[in-house]
Amino acid sequence: HRLGNQAMLTPLIVELERTFPDATIDLVVAGDMGLDLFDSFRQVATVYRLPRRMVKHPVATLRTIRRIRRAHYDLAIDPCHASQSGRLLLSLANARHVIGMPAKSSSEDSKRSRIDSQAPAHMAQWPVFLLRNALSEGPPDPGAIYPPLTIRLNEAERRQARQTID
Repeated sequence: HRLGNQAMLTPLIVELERTFPDATIDLVVAGDMGLDLFDSFRQVATVYRLPRRMVKHPVATLRTIRRIRRAHYDLAIDPCHASQSGRLLLSLANARHVIGMPAKSSSEDSKRSRIDSQAPAHMAQWPVFLLRNALSEGPPDPGAIYPPLTIRLNEAERRQARQTID
């Protein structure tokens, strides 16, 4: 559950590592699957895990939200523009700066439509686009190269995969 969504975070992590080489990165993910995915990203410090169905696990959900609220962040990014829980968590995080899709409101409509029209098609590229958009003076280069999805296998994992395939 949610392994694909977690893999979609890897281009953003690569971009953050490149842009902010001394930063530490905390992630909020749903479910327990795929946590090993982030072991090879040296800047990922904490992976907050929300229960698969948050409504059915209010105590665990509130405990995780409390831990997130206690932390102080320079930057928080909502990587999925269609996630209501992501938007909620973004609003609850103690962050000096936040990046996400503008809310659907009349005051943000022009900014939202401009971002929608320039954004890349692939879901994994959206948060990288939003980060670049926030950090640049003008709109990001539409022909820019985005970091690929990656699981950063180590050599032993590559050997094991090769043996399995063979």
